[in-house]
Parts: sequence; C-alpha cells; structure tokens
Amino acid sequence: MRKKILIGLLGLFSGTAFSQQTISFEASEGYSAGNINGQKGWVTSNGVDQQTVNSERASVGTNSLKLKKNNFYCEQREAVLGAFYNLPSPLVSANFTVSFDIYLRFRYTSDYEFQAVNSSENKAVVRAQFTNSGAVKVLDITDPSSGATGLAETAGVWPIASWKRFKVVGSPTDIKYYLDNVLIYKGTRANSSGIDQLRFVHNNFGEYAYIDNIKINNESSDAAPEQQKISIYPNPSSDFITVLSPNKIKNIVIMSGFGKEIKVNADNNKIDIRNLFPGMYLLNVETEGRNFTEKFVKK
Repeated sequence: MRKKILIGLLGLFSGTAFSQQTISFEASEGYSAGNINGQKGWVTSNGVDQQTVNSERASVGTNSLKLKKNNFYCEQREAVLGAFYNLPSPLVSANFTVSFDIYLRFRYTSDYEFQAVNSSENKAVVRAQFTNSGAVKVLDITDPSSGATGLAETAGVWPIASWKRFKVVGSPTDIKYYLDNVLIYKGTRANSSGIDQLRFVHNNFGEYAYIDNIKINNESSDAAPEQQKISIYPNPSSDFITVLSPNKIKNIVIMSGFGKEIKVNADNNKIDIRNLFPGMYLLNVETEGRNFTEKFVKK
C-alpha cells in the first residue's frame, strides 16, 4: 500500500457550554474500546485508526487513550497524527487550566505533543513537546520585537515507563507549565485566540504512548508554589556541584541533553562532575516531599 505524507489538520467545535470536565475514557462516560474517531467529540487525523480507547494501561480506572504509529503513513516532519478533542465550548486563553497523565514507553522513537489550538485560525495557544530524548519543550515568544515563536527548553524531563502529570495554566500575563505539580516553565502567551480544540499528537516515528485523566478547568491553577526548593552551586562548575535542599535528599539522577542517565559519584549532596563533557545537563532530585529538576552547566 502506498504511503502518503499527511497534510492538514482537523477541527470543528459545538456550542454546548461547560465549565469543568474530566475525561478518563471509561465505559461509564460513554466510551467504548477501539478507534477514538467519532467518540464523544474526538476525531483523528484523516480518520486514521490506531489512536484507540484501550485497557492495556490506565492511571485512573481501566481505560486510556493509546497513541500509536500508523503504518499507512510515513514519518512526519511535525506532530500531526493523533487524536483531536473538539471542546463543547471554547476556553479563554487568558484563564484556563488543562492537565492530563501521560505514559511514554520508549525513547528515541516518536515525539509526542499536546496542543491547545484555535482550529478555525489554525493557531496554537499551547504547544508542549515530549521529545524522543526525554526533554520537554514548550511554545514561547522567542523574539519579542517581531512576535516570532518557537519551542523553548524547560526544566522538565520524563522517565520511560512511568506516568507523569502534566498541567498548563493560562492567565492574562503568562502561561505556566507543571510536571508532577512542579513548575518547569513560565512563558508568554503566543496569541490571545480562544481554544476550541485539544490535540494529542505524534510524528509517527514509532511505538506508542498513553493519555489518561484529562481535566479541563477543574484543578487549582497553582497546585505547587513557584519558588524552587533546591539550589545548585556553583553553577556553572568544572569539577563539583553541591545540591542544597531543606528536605532530606533520597536520590539524585543526572540526565544528558539526549535524555540519557549518567552515573556520577556523590558524597552526600556533593557531586563529582569532572568526568562529564562540557555542556548543559539536567539534575533530577528526589526528596522526602517532592521531586525537582534543575539545569546546570559543566564548564
């Protein structure tokens, strides 16, 4: 069968008003196993299958949305294959909250994205990319003078084979992004368009991911304080870094920019980084209260 490059995106929305909503793809909500296309306001890119309600894995209940490579299409330059949810009524970009659980099984396959868009204008208000190397990037204004936008690095990193909670909060002044209730980025709203569609998409490079427990406007806007509770010094450093935390540190993991875990020697909160190549790294710190991710630079 001939493969095709996918062109274009979908989007319509109805006018039924709502204030809060939770979607966990359960039978009690009216969902059935199989293709998500046509179910409860969901559509897929060109009606493709393999974006399904599935009981293989769930963070809440028994079902989730499974996003999977479609063999009819080749790899895409952008994340355009997946499932699109047409909101019953638009969200105001200056005052909204959307959160969901995401489970990514493999590295170095597809990039997965969450997008909150105005489908009639084909404009993204929110774009969060879970890269195949383990990083999390988000849409921000990269050139204030021209208004140009691009994907910005965040402090977030996702581990394989683990559910993570992702939340986006829109306000009149900014958009905040949280991973497991930890603020990983605060950026400028790319535009002020209303949001009528939520998209969970990938670039079709391979394997699969799961989405569950979507909440729209029914979580507190700031579930965790913005102020970080750990600090790293010196930063940058050429030999050692020290991690300061008011809570007891249980575990420290260093990740490269490609999402690869790196073994290092640690003596209490002092870490030997002399064997690392120069560059930027992510430091994930597990404490008794919370997990934190911070960037540091090896000189």
